Amino acid sequence: MVNTKTSIIYLAHGPKHLHKQSIFSILTLCYHLEFDFSNLNLVIYTDDQPLFEKHLSGVPLQFEHLDSNRIKGFIKNEYVHRVKICVIQDCMKKYGANVFFVDGDTYFLKSPVSLFNKISKDCTVFHMFEFTIADGGGVHEVPMWLTLRKLARDYEYSLKGQTFKLDFNSQMWNSGVLGLSVDHYQSIDDVLALNDQMTEKAKFKTAEQFSFAYVLGKITNLKAANDCVYHYWQSGLKELYNYHIDLFLNQNSKVALKEKSRKALNLIGQQDELSVPGKTLFERFGIRLKLIWKVAKYGHI
Repeated sequence: MVNTKTSIIYLAHGPKHLHKQSIFSILTLCYHLEFDFSNLNLVIYTDDQPLFEKHLSGVPLQFEHLDSNRIKGFIKNEYVHRVKICVIQDCMKKYGANVFFVDGDTYFLKSPVSLFNKISKDCTVFHMFEFTIADGGGVHEVPMWLTLRKLARDYEYSLKGQTFKLDFNSQMWNSGVLGLSVDHYQSIDDVLALNDQMTEKAKFKTAEQFSFAYVLGKITNLKAANDCVYHYWQSGLKELYNYHIDLFLNQNSKVALKEKSRKALNLIGQQDELSVPGKTLFERFGIRLKLIWKVAKYGHI
């Protein structure tokens, strides 16, 4: 049972594979919620409402239309991920509820109700902790870490009239999942301000998630959701899932919703056997290594 009204947000615009990722993620969400959306809003910010309605007929979706002009209004310093911050702010203002933002390149491993109920004035949910500015992360994170170290070392920032430098103990958390209390609506202005100051100074592709973690980490405890939500953000894995999600949706377009959600879970269970036709042995081996790395680091896929 969800204790507090919560808006689950998906953002999908541009290339169609991004919409299809979100549709597949929602199917896995529906399965684990057993289609019980009591005390939940499922809000889709998109430029293609008909595609969602085609594949998710029967799911209580609420749509917020994104056209090119609205998207351009959300972007600053050519930083497209700023759209996520603006969408979260917009949804919180319109629905007056806690938010649980989910990236499209995800699927649910179990019911997220316990995560929804963790969201409070004292607790913010992210997908997972990644690294501190001082320590850095894995090999794949080195360019991002070096950029962040430079931004911390060389520049000052200002929020609410207070000037400061970034502490090297500041943490990077992955925002593939972001659960935030409506009590912190005003804090999103600080997230935007820090994000904009950082992207003015450097091309930093994860500025939004660092800004959320920095601002919310000062006033709440941060909790991880990666035992509940799998986030396939790595390029090889993303290509693998994009191919099979497209195939899955084409093959199951006329299947009843509950059966379709069950089949989505079956596809997840077969991931070790999945491949992309035309890939070389070396490329397939690289994808398998990424899966092994995930298990070794986090104890699960």
